[in-house]
Amino acid sequence: MSEIVIKSSLINDPEFKWVKESLIAASEKDGKDKFRVKCLEYINDSSSEEDDIYFYDMLEFVRFLDPSDDSTAYTTPDKLIYLNCPSGGGNPIGENLKQWDFTYDHECMHQVWDTFGVADKIKENKIEYNHYILNIASDCVINDYLVFYRKKSIPNNLITPQYLKEKYGVEYDRKTDTQYTLYLKLLAIKQKLEKDQNLQKQAGDQQQGGDSQQGGGSQSGSGGSGQSGDGNGNGNSSSGGSDNNGNPQQGEGGSGSSDADIDKMSGDEAAKDAQKSADKAKEAADKAKKAADAAKEKADKSGDAKDKEAADKAKEAADKAKEAADKSQKAADEAKDAADKGDEKEAREKAKEARDAAKEAEDASDKAEGKDGKDGDKEGKEGKGGGKSAGTGHIEGKETPEDLEKIKKKAEAIIEKYKNKISGDFGKFIKQCKSSVECRKSGLMTYTEHGNPSWNQEMNSYIKAYVKKKVFLKKREFESTYRRIKRGKVVKPGEVIEPGKRVKKKGMTINGAFYLDRSGSMGNSLKECFKASYIIAEALKKQYKKEKVVDEITFKMFAFDDYIEPVKWGNTMGLGGGTMAFQRLLKEIKERTNDHLINVIITDAAFPSIDEREVEKFVKEINGMVLFVTNNDNVTIKNLAKKLDTKLFYVLADSNFTIKL
Repeated sequence: MSEIVIKSSLINDPEFKWVKESLIAASEKDGKDKFRVKCLEYINDSSSEEDDIYFYDMLEFVRFLDPSDDSTAYTTPDKLIYLNCPSGGGNPIGENLKQWDFTYDHECMHQVWDTFGVADKIKENKIEYNHYILNIASDCVINDYLVFYRKKSIPNNLITPQYLKEKYGVEYDRKTDTQYTLYLKLLAIKQKLEKDQNLQKQAGDQQQGGDSQQGGGSQSGSGGSGQSGDGNGNGNSSSGGSDNNGNPQQGEGGSGSSDADIDKMSGDEAAKDAQKSADKAKEAADKAKKAADAAKEKADKSGDAKDKEAADKAKEAADKAKEAADKSQKAADEAKDAADKGDEKEAREKAKEARDAAKEAEDASDKAEGKDGKDGDKEGKEGKGGGKSAGTGHIEGKETPEDLEKIKKKAEAIIEKYKNKISGDFGKFIKQCKSSVECRKSGLMTYTEHGNPSWNQEMNSYIKAYVKKKVFLKKREFESTYRRIKRGKVVKPGEVIEPGKRVKKKGMTINGAFYLDRSGSMGNSLKECFKASYIIAEALKKQYKKEKVVDEITFKMFAFDDYIEPVKWGNTMGLGGGTMAFQRLLKEIKERTNDHLINVIITDAAFPSIDEREVEKFVKEINGMVLFVTNNDNVTIKNLAKKLDTKLFYVLADSNFTIKL
């Protein structure tokens, strides 16, 4: 087939190299090149207004599916958006440009509202995770937004608030519900929803023997052959996704979970993932051995020198595969040991080692079978470029892992740029969600409407009072130690007995750490929180820098969402994803700043699932104070603060973390 000439100025841009390649490859399958070009031009032209620029910019991350794929569209953690226009078996749209525009926008919204992050938040909060139910919730919110706020033309038979209300009595409140809150409403009627074949079709529930992956376009991995659906009734590929219980899954064509996926896992999840990698490695080693045995048998029969050389190479590759499999199993065993000891970080590192070793085993197995780059562009077929494994419908991807990493970073920058600008109306809607009555009833993430606008001053008074008490105690200790002994005085054990001598004793360190929530819901409040923290810390430095009993004054800054990052003192950090569980946050503090005098947490997270025993245990083990500052009134933590009144302190802020100077 001759090369497609794409007239759109957008598509001819050099940045659209991968878009064009996948478009051409799909068109070679069914000759629908004109429509695919027309579809991209339509999206291009309809995304010229300022409020639509996000959708215009995200076109760079479009890839076209093989027309034989039964999916219509989906998106992946690599930020790629897959379209099967005009084909697609699950819920074909034909050549309706407006509806393809809706489908594309739908997948974009999964990215800008981070449905992946919502899934992580559900798991972190120890709420039952159901991929299929989350898909229904996220699709309903997104579809309603596109219809109501953006006035888009919706394809037939998609998930809508009307359907959920009429069929199940579930009320979706446009002013209060988010993907997260609607998920909890639907979870209560999970069994009924799972029996609804019409919903399964809409939500792309690909049940195969009960153990397949389910759910949403937001929930696709990159490069496996496991199937899950998107919000438009479509399946998708997943190598780093989740099964029906939220456990990590590997696709048949992939080489394991990505670093980003593993970094989000608990210790136990990482150990399970490591063992799956080890099992994959063993399978690869067994295949390599069979291939080597077959090659040797062939060489023995033929006596040909070339066959003998091939057999020797196969034997060498099989040995490498066995060695890599052993290495993968060892790492998996070490990951299990680390998880049992509660060392989650070590468990995650060992999971990565197990995955990498499994990859080595698979590569060596390919060589033993004579597939090292000579078997139909194996790299593209096995998902290294973001596609499914051979025969499952993807156009062979040519992006290398390095390409994908660059693509992902660029997409993340675009998403970060626009996620707070997608419709001013919706920005108001998000704020309303945080303070909704429905949210409070469900114990979900909320903003407190009537918090304390002087929260930073209250925080300052808690910290100063705590430091002042510690300095006073240190002064008394010094005075006692430095006191000259009077002649004739009865000396008590431990007292200085040489008159006129002073025993030098090490002074104290005033050290503190601020842990700031950088999850997406913090919005513009995050800058205020950074500012308040730095003001308080610098004031303490100034106040105590000449105090004789104080040797050193140091402060650290950390930002957290799904994980914690150190922030250079004086700097700030942009918004991120979800929020880790409260007990996990305390565990991180214990590991990072256990010896610090002051540990301050500033967050808007609701932390609905709190293990009180774990919290109490960690707070008691942390050396200094833990000051919990929130604009989201949490009764459980407030009561724990009363119980642990010398260690845990509670400050309620106003909804916007407004600073009073």
